[in-house]
Amino acid sequence: CGACTYVFHDVDTAMAKERVAGMSRKKARKWLKRSFKMHRVCDAGRFSEDMGVVRGHKDYPPRLVRHAVQYAREMRYGGASPDHDLFARIAEGRHDELNRDASVGAHVLAMCGVWFEGLPLLLSRKLDDLLLDGQSVTSFVCSEHLGVCTAGQLEL
Repeated sequence: CGACTYVFHDVDTAMAKERVAGMSRKKARKWLKRSFKMHRVCDAGRFSEDMGVVRGHKDYPPRLVRHAVQYAREMRYGGASPDHDLFARIAEGRHDELNRDASVGAHVLAMCGVWFEGLPLLLSRKLDDLLLDGQSVTSFVCSEHLGVCTAGQLEL
């Protein structure tokens, strides 16, 4: 679930930024055709050896972050004065909650291509329904189409 949401979240962000929901049907489909391309969604630059996995808690599923150590700094792991080797433990994959995993990016990149196959046509058919219902592309793809997430996991 974490990998799928990582892959398709940027599509939702781009749709919000470009205000696709406010476009006419014709313009929205044109935007989708122009912007929803495999080379953009599955760009190798998004899947690096610096990626990390944030361990899930109770109802919260595990999720991926682009740069584990940078994420830890931004989220203020360790509070105002983190111990000196906190970020080293994260980078080495020895932290309890957040770990950099050098192999996860390559695996998610490989799955991205598989998940993307056939999606542009399917999304162009479903775009009107998604926009009317206010449903995200991530929710549709990861929950309804691929079934790798439950609706509850995506609402968190």
